[in-house]
Amino acid sequence: MPGVHVKAASTAGKRRTAAIGPARRIADELRAQNERFAAAVENMSHGLCMFDADERMIICNRNYIDLFRLDAKVVKPGIRYFDILQHSVDIGIAGQSAEELHAIRKPYIDGARPSTYEEVLSDGRIIVISHRPIAVGGW
Repeated sequence: MPGVHVKAASTAGKRRTAAIGPARRIADELRAQNERFAAAVENMSHGLCMFDADERMIICNRNYIDLFRLDAKVVKPGIRYFDILQHSVDIGIAGQSAEELHAIRKPYIDGARPSTYEEVLSDGRIIVISHRPIAVGGW
């Protein structure tokens, strides 16, 4: 009798496994793809960041954080673009106010067309910024 019970449980488990098999396989493939994407972003030689239509950060890589000498505890997904500008003022990397910096960049944000410009940081470094809008809004 115990053998029958074990066999019945085993069969039920196989049915459950078969039912969740495709879902698990898709989830595993998605996880692997996300890991490859994250590795590619982190291994880029350039700083990269992406913002949504509400000017909130979606993603950035370590080179972006390092390039602008930002604090990774402050600058992370979900932060508003204006708050990043304010952070750059607070740490002394920007020579203008966050309001002035945002006003300078707003035409690039609203223009929805690719552009490239240079930014002179307070430490004298000149950073070339490539602005590339995305179809769903943001850049």
